[in-house]
Amino acid sequence: MIPLLEGALVGYALGSFPTAYLLVRWQTGLDIRQEGSGNVGGRNAYEVTGSRAIGLLTGLGDALKGLLALLVAGLLWRGDPNVLWASAVGSVAGHNYNLWLSLGAGRLSGGKGLATAGAILLLLAPWVVLAWCLLWWASYRFWLRDINRANIVATLWVGLLGGWPCGVEAALALGILSALVLGKHLPDARRWWAELKA
Repeated sequence: MIPLLEGALVGYALGSFPTAYLLVRWQTGLDIRQEGSGNVGGRNAYEVTGSRAIGLLTGLGDALKGLLALLVAGLLWRGDPNVLWASAVGSVAGHNYNLWLSLGAGRLSGGKGLATAGAILLLLAPWVVLAWCLLWWASYRFWLRDINRANIVATLWVGLLGGWPCGVEAALALGILSALVLGKHLPDARRWWAELKA
C-alpha cells in the first residue's frame, strides 16, 4: 500500500506543474484562472491568448507531465504496474485539482485532464485511447455537435467499460481517472441536463 501512495504523490507533484498558467502569464501577463472559462488547460490557453502555439504548447506540456510521472514511477518502483497506475491517477489529480493554484485562487483550480490522461493511457492502455477517440468522434459527429458533451459521453463509457481487459486494479484506476475528468465537466453536464429538462 505504501508504494501506491508514494507513486500517487509523485504523480501528483509532477501533474501539478501549471503549464497553462505559466505560459499564459508569460505570453500575456494574465491569470488564466480569471480569464475565459477559468480552466487551466490548452483550450482555454488558446482562447485567452488567441495563440494556437500557446494552446498546443500547453497541451503538449500537460501530456508530457503525465508521461514524466510514469517514467519516474517506473524507475523508482521498477515498473510495478500498480504503482504506474497510482502515479497516473496522481498525475491527473494534480493537473485537475492543483493545490498550488487553488491556494492562490481561493477555490479549486486546474485543467480538465484530457491531455494528461490521454498521454498516460497511450502507454498503459492504448486501446482505451482508441475507444475514447472513436466514441468522441461518433457522439460529436452524429449526435451532440458539442466538444464538451462529446468529452463527457466518451469518458463515461470508457470509464465504465475500458478497463475490463486490464484486470481489477487497472479497471479501478481507469474508473478513477474517468471520474477525475468527469468531475471537471460537471458545469457542462449541469447545463446539458437543464437543457434536456427544459
